Amino acid sequence: MEWNFGSYYSVADIASNGQWNPPYITINLPETGITIRNAYLEFEGLAVSKVNMSNMNIYFNAGTVPGTIVDNITAQYTYRTGESIVVCAKANVTSQITSWTNQNYCSRVIITGPTSNMHSLKLYITY
Repeated sequence: MEWNFGSYYSVADIASNGQWNPPYITINLPETGITIRNAYLEFEGLAVSKVNMSNMNIYFNAGTVPGTIVDNITAQYTYRTGESIVVCAKANVTSQITSWTNQNYCSRVIITGPTSNMHSLKLYITY
């Protein structure tokens, strides 16, 4: 199954260490006897300034306020090239999927270094 957290496309870039907080989603898998085999987030964005990307935090948890870091990239992720760079990251969130009957899940992405734009975030669940 696939859920889309939405996207961010704006004339205003998100500053370094700025938060992108997409709206929360509600998951409802109506079947019974479900076993979640795998769940992961897929983030894609665009680093738009000529600055090294040195950190990215992806938050994800049940509820409507993100607070659990599920992917903390702390080493240099990109090196400035003078051009915009597509940034992609996946985070395993299987352990965070604790309920799937009308359960809210929320997320946040913080990028350190470049300003960014054109964010999208999807959740994939295999059961």
